[in-house]
Amino acid sequence: MLPARGHAIALWDDGLVTDTTRRDGSAVRWHRALPQAARWLADHEATGVLRLLGDGMLAVITPERVAAYRVADGDLRWILPARPGCRFAPARALRHGAVLLIARPCPAEDRWTAGLVAVDDLGVVAPHRAPLGNGQRGERHSAGHPRPGKVVAPPR
Repeated sequence: MLPARGHAIALWDDGLVTDTTRRDGSAVRWHRALPQAARWLADHEATGVLRLLGDGMLAVITPERVAAYRVADGDLRWILPARPGCRFAPARALRHGAVLLIARPCPAEDRWTAGLVAVDDLGVVAPHRAPLGNGQRGERHSAGHPRPGKVVAPPR
């Protein structure tokens, strides 16, 4: 279970993720099923599977994929599948600032960097990427800067 402001997100052993109100838990805000996760969840503890990302995003990490959902409505925003022969290790994920570093052991890979992937609310961290538009409808962000505004002072 992952507590959030005013609601709680839970992962059930059958692979269902639910977001409920925290006052009494009677209202389910949204629910999503994780494909092919029920057997793995039954065999392993779900340590580290649910992780909050910045700007109201939830990462759900299973060995086969990382999926990001918008917390406000459960909308699926992006999916990152594991490379062939590799598996994500949810319990070995670590937050560093706004970035979530996820262990992805790859036995066939010699480079240590291949065993690690960095994600945030926009997906895989990569140079020169553009925002995916993860905000609610009606919110606007510039393509060059996810939080538009006065980036530099005007010339004098």
